[in-house]
Amino acid sequence: MSGAVKTRALAAVTLTTGAVVGGFAAATTNQTNLAPVYDIVSDANRVYVAAAGSGGACTALSIADGALVFSKQREGRWPEPQEILQALGAGSSA
Repeated sequence: MSGAVKTRALAAVTLTTGAVVGGFAAATTNQTNLAPVYDIVSDANRVYVAAAGSGGACTALSIADGALVFSKQREGRWPEPQEILQALGAGSSA
């Protein structure tokens, strides 16, 4: 984000001013890499990122500070919805 401190591949900004939120330092977007981001959605607790890179990845970050919650990467395909739910602890273990 144009020289803003600790924005790396992803930044949080305020809705009213567009200023970069200083306490948000995004973790890696594709396991250990800072891959380009294709899409972002969020809920009250997490930011979900669809990222490029080797096979692509679905990554969840803490909305509070950008800390990594999980990153699921698959060679040649996006993770299946059940894989994402399991990584979040919401899916069955079967």
